[in-house]
Amino acid sequence: MTREETIAKLEKFRLVDKYTAFRELQPAVIFSTYDHREIINNILNTCSRDLLQLYKSTKLKPKKPMLKKAFVNCMNEITKANVSTEDKEFAYDICWRLAEMIGADMRKNTGNRKWGYRKGGGN
Repeated sequence: MTREETIAKLEKFRLVDKYTAFRELQPAVIFSTYDHREIINNILNTCSRDLLQLYKSTKLKPKKPMLKKAFVNCMNEITKANVSTEDKEFAYDICWRLAEMIGADMRKNTGNRKWGYRKGGGN
């Protein structure tokens, strides 16, 4: 994927409501409160904004350690958020998918973290 395509995907990601666009990942999130949805959407939007800044600050793709640092910050913010476990799991799943989409391999060295990589089934 080119740098421009990645920027376009990240900009689109920021515009969508994560609970509407990704609700099939965690069906239980339909019961989330508005406050929890707002907190998670803000964290994920901040993450995508930080990633966009990395991509826009250089003419080349950002280095993977820089991308990983942005994701680690996002995951840590989700961990600290005062939301339900279902909302946290939902946000972690979205972060993993976003990382895979832009090519940041977050699987390595994350098994010891609370939000360690979990392999998904099916597609």
